[in-house]
Amino acid sequence: MINVRAELGKAWHPVPGALWDYLDERGYVSEVADGRETIEYLIREARQVIAAGQSAMPQTPGNEVARQFAGAAASARIDALSAIFAAWAHHDLEVQRFRDRILPDGLLAWDEAAPWILAQRAATAPGGDADAYLLEAFARSRPGAPRPFTTLWYVADGQERAVSVDARLPLGDLAELADKLCDRYRWRPSGAVMFVLTGVVPEVFVYTGSASIRGGTLPVTTRVTMTLDPALTPEQVAGIYARLRTQTHPGPAPRPLSVKHYRLAQHTGPRLRFGLNEPSAITRPGRRPRPDPDGLVRTITPITGWTWTTLRHAWNDHYGTQPTADGKTWRYNASPNFIRDAKHALTRLLAPGWEWQASAQARR
Repeated sequence: MINVRAELGKAWHPVPGALWDYLDERGYVSEVADGRETIEYLIREARQVIAAGQSAMPQTPGNEVARQFAGAAASARIDALSAIFAAWAHHDLEVQRFRDRILPDGLLAWDEAAPWILAQRAATAPGGDADAYLLEAFARSRPGAPRPFTTLWYVADGQERAVSVDARLPLGDLAELADKLCDRYRWRPSGAVMFVLTGVVPEVFVYTGSASIRGGTLPVTTRVTMTLDPALTPEQVAGIYARLRTQTHPGPAPRPLSVKHYRLAQHTGPRLRFGLNEPSAITRPGRRPRPDPDGLVRTITPITGWTWTTLRHAWNDHYGTQPTADGKTWRYNASPNFIRDAKHALTRLLAPGWEWQASAQARR
C-alpha cells in the first residue's frame, strides 16, 4: 500500500491539513490507498478543491476564524448552507420590495456599497451633518418613545463598520431587514446588509463569541458568552473557547489560586473594606502603591470591629491546624505575612485582569 500523503506531498509540500482532511473525509484517499484510483486522480481532485476555494466570494471580517477549528467537512457544510440560504433570501418578498424601491437601477458592486450608505445617510440630514441631525432628533424624542435611530452595520475596506441611521428612513428599513435576515439565516448584520445591497453571499456563522468585561471592583464577574451551532464537535467547541479565553487577557491567563488562598479570601473578604482609586488620586505621603492588573489601586482595611490581628487570630483558630504537603500548617504567626497573603489572595480573586481584545469579538 502506498503512502498516499507522501505521494501527494510531491505536489504540495507540506500537504495543507485542511486539504488532506477534506480528501480523506470524502473517501478520495482510501480509493488511492486501495488501488482503485491513481495518485494523479487524487492530485486532480485536490487542485479542483483549491481552485474552488480561491474563487470564493469576498470574505467578511472574522470568516477565517472558524476555518481554524472546523475540518474540511464542517467547512463544506457551512458553504452549502450559505449558498442555500442566500438563494432563499434572494426570493424573500421583503428583500425584493426593498431592492425594487431603493435600488431601482439594480444591485451595487461590493465596493460601491459603503460609499452609497454614507451618501444616503448624509442626504437625509439637513446640511448633510447626519450625526448632528440624529442627536437633535434624540433630544426632541419623548421619554419612553421608540428611539429615532438605529445601528446599521456594513463592510468597508475589509472591516466591519457601524453608523447610526434614522430608523424611520430607508437606511433604518435596511437595518431592520438585516436583523430579520440575521435571525433567520444566522448571518452577521454586516453580511446581511451587504447581501441586500450587493447580492454577495454571506457565510452563516457556527458560533459567536463575546465577553462582558467588568471594571471597578468586580472584574471577577467577567463572562465569556458563546452561541454555538449544535453540529460543532466537543473538540471544536473546546478550541473555540480556548481562543476566546486567551483573548480576554493581554498576557498569560491568570493561574488559579491555591485552596489555602481561596479560603483566606473567604475568611477575610467579608470583614474588609475596599477602596478603589486611580493611581493619580493617591496623594498620601510615602511609597506610592502599585496598581493591580486592571490599572487601579485598591486599599484594603478591616471594617469596624476587626483588626488585622484579630482577623489573623480568627484564621488560626479555624484553619491553623490544616496540614500542607510539606508538613507545615496554614497557621500565621506574624501579622505582616498574613496581611500580605490576604491582600494578594483578594486581589487575585477579585481583579484577575481580564481585558477583552477586539479580535476576540469573533463570529463564524
